[in-house]
Amino acid sequence: MRLIWNGIVASAVAAALVLPGAGQARSLSGAYLAGIQAEQQLDYEEAARYFVRALSYDVDNPALLDAAIRAQVARGEVSTAIVLAQRLEETDTNPLGLILQLAGNVRDGQLTPALETLSNPQAQESLPLLADIWRGWLLINTGEEEDGFEALRDLALHPEWGLFGQNHLALAHVALGDYDAAAQVFADLDPVTTTLHRFGTRVRIEAQAKAGETRAALDLVDTLLEGSIGDVELETLRAALTDGNPVQRSMAGPMDGFAIALFDIGSQLNTGRRSEALLYLRVAHFLKPDLHEAALLIGQILEQQDQFDLARQVFETVPLDAPQSAEARLGLAAVYQSAERDDEAIATLSALAQSYPEALRVRYFQAEALRVAERYEDALPIYDQSVDLAVAQDRAFWQLYYGRAVSKHLTDDWPGAEADFRRALELRPDQPMVLNYLGYSLVEKGLKLDEALGMIQSAVEQRPDSGYIIDSLGWVYFQLGRYDEAVDPMEQAVALEPIDPVINDHLGDVYWMVGREREAEFQWRRALSFDPEPEERARILRKLDIGLDAVRAEEGHSVAN
Repeated sequence: MRLIWNGIVASAVAAALVLPGAGQARSLSGAYLAGIQAEQQLDYEEAARYFVRALSYDVDNPALLDAAIRAQVARGEVSTAIVLAQRLEETDTNPLGLILQLAGNVRDGQLTPALETLSNPQAQESLPLLADIWRGWLLINTGEEEDGFEALRDLALHPEWGLFGQNHLALAHVALGDYDAAAQVFADLDPVTTTLHRFGTRVRIEAQAKAGETRAALDLVDTLLEGSIGDVELETLRAALTDGNPVQRSMAGPMDGFAIALFDIGSQLNTGRRSEALLYLRVAHFLKPDLHEAALLIGQILEQQDQFDLARQVFETVPLDAPQSAEARLGLAAVYQSAERDDEAIATLSALAQSYPEALRVRYFQAEALRVAERYEDALPIYDQSVDLAVAQDRAFWQLYYGRAVSKHLTDDWPGAEADFRRALELRPDQPMVLNYLGYSLVEKGLKLDEALGMIQSAVEQRPDSGYIIDSLGWVYFQLGRYDEAVDPMEQAVALEPIDPVINDHLGDVYWMVGREREAEFQWRRALSFDPEPEERARILRKLDIGLDAVRAEEGHSVAN
């Protein structure tokens, strides 16, 4: 399922160099290379613009077409990509081009030509899994249901892809309204470890409910909610099942199977091959615009790639009355946070909280957004509401107490903060973030230093690659007066977080206390170059002026300590 053509850069540049006219060659190569640079930076809008410009000089160049097609799909212009794919001479050896050709056939209702295309062994080799799934759906949609189901049953026996076959066999029964048969197929699948994605889970619950297996559907919802800080869609489903209300249908009919197959593969690729997953998910969303789970994944990928405008656009395609609306708004808030637009993130979450006042997940993320924006006083009552909601549900989550503890600490309520940190540790005794924050805070306050050291040592054992936690270990040694022991962890911390001003400053202090004063001054100057907070800057400048011993004496510390 490899979508990127090996050697594309070399082939396109070579094509540019043989074009007649040096000026024209420079224009083509310049546009192409600019497109490649934009693509490497995951700027799909710019990549598409440059590749289309390059195509204007050589409209049938297969490497340029391939690059332009990828960029158009990634930015969500699948219709444009289908038109470009029609100009590829050989689609059977170009997986994305082949997918687009088939997607165009499905969109236009040309199912027989699509089935003929997939009969080609070369096409099956290019898209081994997708070809098998789509063949089953094509047969079902062209009236050959028995053959289509047989094809999916055969796939269900595949040693590697059997899960896909079983899921699509069940989905085919759902699409045709045979919920009893669907529930029987789902019954053979472990509901937690083998569910492919959120959509598949929802359809499974829907099939169980409509087959009269309401108790099994409720048990699955409860299993999925266990350990999570809420889920608006699942909670809404649970309320509908409990009240005996109908569950909203997820599949309009068997034509949906084509999009879901692409979504299945894209969901699996998302674990490590995001850019490739994005292409599958974009085509899936194109074929089934109300496949909102695809929009959620696309938005998450784009947000992780710092393509904030594209991510925002796709999250906003999910309508407010859709079951996935709350998750889409949470995703939108995450985009705003990643783009450092905290006010818009908070406004989005506040509006969502008004729509779902009893939703623990929404309240928690609202509190977290306020904390990240350093609005600790505003965050505290929202954390309180989150804790109250969890208690009312007879549930407890360490994350709620940790977030509230940090906010209390930063609003000078240390007794309240320590109590919440310790409550978080009761719920998750070995949680490294809690151990590190509480241990570091105790060190900073000069309290319970031996206990703090044990906490931080435990945190380091669990997160040996975290520069911030290793910095805490070095700093507790420093506060205990064990300066020689502080050197190694502090140097490790700086190696892991080389541009953090606080960690560099700490290493400077440790060097000073072991007599390495020139190295200490170098580290302090490095810390200054990384834009420390004003108070820290002033202290570093003072250390450079009169030395750490004098500064500590001014602060009331004993130099020997």
